[in-house]
Amino acid sequence: MKNNPSQVTLAAPKVRIVIILAGMLVVVAATIGISIFLVPFSGEVASWENYAYIAFMRYPVLILCESLLLLFLTACILSIPLLIRIYKGKSFSTESVRLLKMMAWCFFVMILPLIALIVYTNQHVGGSITNLYCVFGIGLAFLAANVFGLFATLIEKASQFEQEVNLTI
Repeated sequence: MKNNPSQVTLAAPKVRIVIILAGMLVVVAATIGISIFLVPFSGEVASWENYAYIAFMRYPVLILCESLLLLFLTACILSIPLLIRIYKGKSFSTESVRLLKMMAWCFFVMILPLIALIVYTNQHVGGSITNLYCVFGIGLAFLAANVFGLFATLIEKASQFEQEVNLTI
């Protein structure tokens, strides 16, 4: 008896990929919106009386936060061609591995501005809760970088295995 998958089981992964792709487009749009909103918001916070003593920190902190958002946005944009490749059935390729490695590097590099933000904030505002958020962000960035690096390695090994199988056939 021949195993014949139904059309529903074949279409289900493609529907999930389309949903994830739509979600990534929403994340990209939200990241761009937050990046644009951050500039006037930082000016508003700097003008509050309670925070007048740290208003001089506005631009360095804004630059560090915008660099974080830019790296996150880059990783999100890189996920779009990767999802399209997976949708087309071309997930086991060197291009997919390259995209995943670039995404991993984006998350690894995100650790640098977070460390700089901890140091800068600690010098000017001792005991700031911002440092706790930065440490949490460093942990998430490190985790995401390792997950994408692991996926890149897995796809690379699967691609090599697929090539070996095709050569034996």
